[in-house]
Amino acid sequence: MPETRPLPIYGEVTATDRAQLIRAKAEINPPYLLTVVEAYPDSPGRVLALRSPLPHNAEYYLVTNPEDYAQLRLALYWALHPEFDSPAAHLATDPLYAVFGPNVKEIYEKPHFE
Repeated sequence: MPETRPLPIYGEVTATDRAQLIRAKAEINPPYLLTVVEAYPDSPGRVLALRSPLPHNAEYYLVTNPEDYAQLRLALYWALHPEFDSPAAHLATDPLYAVFGPNVKEIYEKPHFE
């Protein structure tokens, strides 16, 4: 049985949104199953935000109109491919760059204190 991965989504997912996501997933054809979960701070992976931005800092792609299939498909592709960048995406480091400038470095592992 294929692996199942969560797809965190912020905002209400309508029946039309769900149908569009299924269609986009079929076209992208990842080698695993997806299960839609509610996005929260520290959600695993990249987040799709439907209709409104996240209220917390995270990597997310804002889909302003989920009925726009091309926008939704691009957002889903972005969410499923961490190596893919998009200027429409909001990165967790964006607020830090705005305050501290381009020399901000993201740490991927939590430090271990003894």
